[in-house]
Amino acid sequence: MAALRDDLAAEAGITERRMFGAHMLLKDGHLLAGVSARGQALFRVGPEGVATALALPGVEPAIMGARVMKGFVALDAAAGTGPRRSLLAQALAVVASLPPP
Repeated sequence: MAALRDDLAAEAGITERRMFGAHMLLKDGHLLAGVSARGQALFRVGPEGVATALALPGVEPAIMGARVMKGFVALDAAAGTGPRRSLLAQALAVVASLPPP
């Protein structure tokens, strides 16, 4: 979570909230990213961005309980900085395209 916070330090409108058994970051009230109870980073890449995101190393579908979270992917903590920043850029673009909450 600390790495995500650092990556988003200059970004306005970021808040934190516990939900779905995870610690989530919101941008202007929209889910953006977070860390699951299993320690995986979660990113909202939108349904259209899942295939692109899954091509990155260490990325897999985000699963909560027994369900796949549509439009979200999970990143293994050992994947490194490059994939995390790519996914975060995708997530910021998706959230920027949403109407105000």
